[in-house]
Amino acid sequence: MAVPKNSFPGVISALIQDDPDFSEQPPLVLIHDGGGATVNYYYLGELERQVWGISNEKLVDDVAWPGGLRQLARAYVDLVLSELPHGPLIFGGWSVGGLIALEMAKILAGNAQAPVLGVVMLDTYYPSAEDGGRNRDAPPIEWGEATTAESKKATLKSLKNSAKFSQQWARDGQDALDKAKLPPVVLLRASQSHSVADAEMRRGANTLGWENLQPDFFAHVLDVPGNHYTLFTVENVDDLTEGLFQACELLEDMEEA
Repeated sequence: MAVPKNSFPGVISALIQDDPDFSEQPPLVLIHDGGGATVNYYYLGELERQVWGISNEKLVDDVAWPGGLRQLARAYVDLVLSELPHGPLIFGGWSVGGLIALEMAKILAGNAQAPVLGVVMLDTYYPSAEDGGRNRDAPPIEWGEATTAESKKATLKSLKNSAKFSQQWARDGQDALDKAKLPPVVLLRASQSHSVADAEMRRGANTLGWENLQPDFFAHVLDVPGNHYTLFTVENVDDLTEGLFQACELLEDMEEA
């Protein structure tokens, strides 16, 4: 059942990039990170297509999303169908955003109004059902000077809820994840990962845990500089932009083939 429009105040769509010269290109819809925000996507360079972001100011609320990640995805799909351009789309997201994007693509499988060409995961790990996986390795957050105590508290709460939703999805979701019903998925993998940055990753065998679900889950894996937490820094964001640009082109080429 579709979620009625505006049923969940705090879920916001925003046009991050608009390029009239490339208006025929499938728009890219980027889903928020674990903090519920899309601010990092504004640092990306020109992607030669419309780029939309979906943020969630209510991710901090423990009782707002009793259905967890699946409920988030269904609400965001409703927002896409209500407010974004119709026609082929590409979904993507950093970290948990890539996981939500995947669930959205699954919901929209076979939908003629908004066919999904593919999903781009920006260093999205397959979530651990037990301990939240990567969170234990996270470095201290570098807060901006203007960040208020209230904002810090909200961000940390959103991150906690995101980890909880991911764990729940891992416990319940894998049997329902039929690759045959999904569009192609491209992984942008940080080349300097933390706890899993080993010889196996450098050989290309490690796909951030997704290889345990299915060895050939990704249509393409592209390495980008940095680690999970530095993808959007000044020294890495241009390469991340190029990787995202290439991923979108690959998905378009696969659709045309």
